[in-house]
Amino acid sequence: MILETIKVTSTYTISNEAEFIQKVRAASEVQQAQAAKDLKRKLSKDKRRFDELDTIIKKLHESYTVGRIGEERFDTLLAGYEQEQATLRQSIAEGESALGSFEQDTANVEHFLNVARKYTNFSELTVPMINEFVEKIVVHARTSPRATGCRRWTFT
Repeated sequence: MILETIKVTSTYTISNEAEFIQKVRAASEVQQAQAAKDLKRKLSKDKRRFDELDTIIKKLHESYTVGRIGEERFDTLLAGYEQEQATLRQSIAEGESALGSFEQDTANVEHFLNVARKYTNFSELTVPMINEFVEKIVVHARTSPRATGCRRWTFT
């Protein structure tokens, strides 16, 4: 089943390269657009909270300086706010990095095309082919009692 899927996909990819690239990019753009939108929303929220924490820390320091709160309470609150800021700083950096990595799909298409060109005529499946073509195989359990022995295969 894997061998046949790879053959069909490779043949289609090589003979319809422009169409294949367009389809992959179109599907990727839709998926990436939503992911980027969600990520930008989260980044905005995290940055806003980070700035709020700066303001809170300044007010906390003022309250401690004028004697409205004690040293122990100040230390406890400050440590908590600084820990939250550190977590947000890391989350913001990871989010900004992830936004930049959306460009990777174009490179993935090119890599797949190169692999498909590499294996044009083959009659048996080899370990190197599996390693290059298949990232994972997901086998789902049957969905109805009548579907005896039926499995849904997902190759990526």
